[in-house]
Amino acid sequence: MARIIIFICAMSAFIMAGAETFSYRFNSTPLPEAIRQIMENHPDLDINFIYNELENYKTSATVDAGNAYDALRQTIGLNPVTVVKAKGTYYVEALQHGRYVYSGRAIGRDGAPVAAATVMLLAPKDSTVLTYGIADADGRFKIPCDRTGAVAKLYCLGYKTKYVDCQSFAMGTIVMDENAVRLGEVKVGGDGALLYSDRNVYLPTQRQKNTAMDAIDLLRRMAIPQIVVKLAGNSVETTDGRSVAIFIDYARASAEELKGLRTGDVRKVEFSYSPSDPRFMGEMNVVNFIMQKYEYGGYTKLSADESFFTGLASDVSVYSKFKFKSMTYDLYAESRNINNHHTGSSGTSSYLLSPDGETPFWAERKQTLTGSHYVENTVPVTFRASFDSENFQMKNTVGFTYTATPENDNDGTVGFSPELFKPSEYNSEKNSDVKTVSYYGMFYFTFPRRYNLSVYPSASYTLNNQKSLYAADKTVIRNNAREKANDLNIDATLRKDLGQDHYIYLSGFGGRTEYRVRYSGDYPASDRLMTAFAGATLKYGYYTNTVSADFRTGLRYQYHKTNDHLEKELYPFGTVNVGWSPSRSHSLNLTLNYSKETIPDNGKSPNVLKENELLYYRGNPDLSSSHMFSTSVSYSWNALPWLSISPYARFLGLFDRWTPVYSSYDNGHAILRSYDNNGNHLWTNFGISATASFFDNNLQIQLMPRQDFYHANGSVPVSYNPFIFLGAIQYYLGNFYFSGFFNSPLTSLWSNYDTIIRSKSTFEVQAGWSKSDLNVRLTVSNPFRTSWEYSTTESKYDRYADNMTNYDTNAHFSLRLSVAYTFGYGKKLQRGDEVGGAATGASAILK
Repeated sequence: MARIIIFICAMSAFIMAGAETFSYRFNSTPLPEAIRQIMENHPDLDINFIYNELENYKTSATVDAGNAYDALRQTIGLNPVTVVKAKGTYYVEALQHGRYVYSGRAIGRDGAPVAAATVMLLAPKDSTVLTYGIADADGRFKIPCDRTGAVAKLYCLGYKTKYVDCQSFAMGTIVMDENAVRLGEVKVGGDGALLYSDRNVYLPTQRQKNTAMDAIDLLRRMAIPQIVVKLAGNSVETTDGRSVAIFIDYARASAEELKGLRTGDVRKVEFSYSPSDPRFMGEMNVVNFIMQKYEYGGYTKLSADESFFTGLASDVSVYSKFKFKSMTYDLYAESRNINNHHTGSSGTSSYLLSPDGETPFWAERKQTLTGSHYVENTVPVTFRASFDSENFQMKNTVGFTYTATPENDNDGTVGFSPELFKPSEYNSEKNSDVKTVSYYGMFYFTFPRRYNLSVYPSASYTLNNQKSLYAADKTVIRNNAREKANDLNIDATLRKDLGQDHYIYLSGFGGRTEYRVRYSGDYPASDRLMTAFAGATLKYGYYTNTVSADFRTGLRYQYHKTNDHLEKELYPFGTVNVGWSPSRSHSLNLTLNYSKETIPDNGKSPNVLKENELLYYRGNPDLSSSHMFSTSVSYSWNALPWLSISPYARFLGLFDRWTPVYSSYDNGHAILRSYDNNGNHLWTNFGISATASFFDNNLQIQLMPRQDFYHANGSVPVSYNPFIFLGAIQYYLGNFYFSGFFNSPLTSLWSNYDTIIRSKSTFEVQAGWSKSDLNVRLTVSNPFRTSWEYSTTESKYDRYADNMTNYDTNAHFSLRLSVAYTFGYGKKLQRGDEVGGAATGASAILK
């Protein structure tokens, strides 16, 4: 029996050895290259083809065949190419010989590419099929054809069939309307990410969408390697510390909109380094949520968050949407309420004094917090009306936000060494209310000959009232301010596609902001600050799935007027971005940027206010914008179906930056803080982000270590080199999910202030249950910490220094209960792109 088995095995091995096998895996490989690869591996084959006829066709086939004919047919796939064998020679020939080439790009109404769309070229008289092609992952296609004036027929599952009369061979961008059909759930494995030269595309799993409370929470659960979501404030930035602009279906999203997003309708998330679409308004590092489309109807989403053991921290919101025909209406309202007794600061500040010309000496002021009370109530209400047609899109949003802080009180003890003032108790009381009315518009036009135009107007009006009182022993300081602010802005971009791979766009922008501030109390004064600006940007870009590059340059003119003081400034700016992606598993991106850092308006007031017994402060209308240069390089690699790795490095330099300066004041009895251009700030970092999934994506782990190097040279040089680590683990079990998040102490050296901040580490454990449109979650934060200490700050200048401890609820033990529920009415509506609360306006009140 054993011999029979050995014999059978030997014969099987012999037969397999004698059989010729063909095994290949292609990924967007040009068809001639794929055939050539087969020929190189099998030199005995005689394959005849014309390279130029086939170079416009690509293949992503997986080939596993036992003979050459089947291997060639599998390689060709759905391309309009024939294979004929005659007298031992294989002839590979295109159906059309390619005297002309029809090219274009198919996208959906949301701007997302229609991957794998079939494009058939029909004879104009009898609609017979001349040839056809398949769009690639970016919706692009090139189809050789021997006829002019063909009719293109485009169709794809989930989209309505579209016919286009080909007036030219460059067909431009073709918009396809989606069918109101719910498609079956597509299960995405470990390759839920596609890497391109200019962007990375991520497909969230159904578990991630079902368990996320909002858009930011979905980003955290997706563990996208290029970005990090911090626990404190849910802020989103790149792993190397750059800001991230977030859009929903190509429209800029506010924090409230992201909170209201229905995550179950997210089709995919794109991270773009330097997007070419003008609707992104020239932003770098963009996250764009692409949402599922519905036909008509509406739904309402209710969300609630309630925290325990840290005082009152409540957030309740309602969002409703209704769509009918081409119009969509959104209404959003929210109430955020905070009431706690755990905010404030304690510490020591030092002042170099020289009263009446005496020998300078250091005086120390020690402040100890013994009690506090902080109350804040915010109510945003927003309404938006949107229109969407084939060649025109419009969104008009109006909003009102009211934020009241009736109590921001601290009390404690204050002492001095030497004893310039008698040790005593102190009391600090502050209150404010801010009312903002705002408008934001978006108008997007698509024109013939591959032109499109986007226009973004915005306006806001703000009333801001603030009062403060400081009392200690015989010292009483009253500072009150009333402010009226208005802001107008417009941004317009005209884009022209040049052929299939090139584009150019011209942008114009301008705006005007005015602040009228009246100070009362012990130091009455008034300010009128006005800033106007205008500029233009020219950008050229080249894009293919493998290589992309864009070059942007522009000029900005600024006009600053502070009371009677006038400043004008004209400066250039520019950006270079280059991307390379040899396959959908690798991408490399390099960015260079030069611009100027604008001065905040509240740093320009010439008026002097008093902060405490020894410190006065004012702005400086003569401040100049700082030169800013940065460069970054990042690499993304889907190493295995379950592992993605993204190392990076970055350098940022602020040159001749604005920074605080301290000088003698009140005949040497006090110190005056102002601002001046002084020294440089240099920041270099490098790190890596790694994400791994196990057990059919039920377990996900993300690790993000980073090393920072800071150096500032000014009146007192400072160097600081902190190490930062962030980690996350998530596990799914049926309808239940469990998560853990850890942030090491987030320490840094502020760019404009020579201040080192060291925050406490934060740790969260979550347990939740989600099903259909209901999601319930319990979060335990910092379970072993009873201290209210949140961070420390340390500053040192030639005439001033401080070392402060700051208290807050963010690093203390807490429980948070979160619930989100959505109910629908009508029939299948576009869910996503929710309107959110409008932001409050900026302020020029001196601080």
